[in-house]
Parts: sequence; C-alpha cells; structure tokens
Amino acid sequence: IKASYCDAWLTACSKDRFCASDSGDYFTCAAEYLAVDVAAAALAKKEKELNATMVLQARLQAEVVDLKESSGIDPGIVILIVVLAIVAGIAVCGGLWLIRREKSGKPVFAKQVDELVKADEPVKAHQADTCGNSA
Repeated sequence: IKASYCDAWLTACSKDRFCASDSGDYFTCAAEYLAVDVAAAALAKKEKELNATMVLQARLQAEVVDLKESSGIDPGIVILIVVLAIVAGIAVCGGLWLIRREKSGKPVFAKQVDELVKADEPVKAHQADTCGNSA
C-alpha cells in the first residue's frame, strides 16, 4: 500500500467517530445507530408537533387581538336601534292612550262643538247660494 493512499485515507477520515462499544463490533454498533435513529425520529415528530402548536397559538393570538380591536356593533347602529325603540315605545303608548280615551267616552278625534251646532241648524236658502261674506 502506498503511503500517499494511507495518508489520504487518514486525512479524509481523521474527524470521523467510529463505534467503540463492545470492542468496535460492527453488529453491536448497528444496534446503537438504530437507537439513535429512533430517537431522532421521535425528536423530529416532537418538533413537528411543537411547530403545529406554535402556529395554532399564533393564530389564536391573532384572533384575540382582532376580538379586542373590534368592539362589536358600530355605535351608529346602536344609536339607530335605540332611537327606533324609543319611537316605537311612544307610538305604542300613544295608541293605548287613544284606546283608553275612546272607551271612556271622550274620543280624541271627535267633531268640534261648533261643527255639531251648525250641523243641527237648518240651512237657509239664501245662504246656500252665497260664498263667504257676500250675502
């Protein structure tokens, strides 16, 4: 074997770590590598779960910020609803007041006393032909 070949091999593999358990037997070292591979797979799975949890947490925090920023209903709509409710309440109270007055015999929308007196008087013939104060 040439010295240059051995020197190249030593240079290439000088930083490699070889299995040293059980006197460096290849088959016992393969069992250790398998355990390391299983641990690496479990670690990768945990990292994936952690990343999914972090994404979910970021999404939930964004929703919390959105909920805090939005106050719900626009104040203009709230004012409109309150005003309409007040108007509806006044209309209902007014209707009930009118019904109560009608039932008590004092209607609000009745003919005036002057109109009732004129309706009872007979119409004169010469007044029927005149308009206003021209008679």
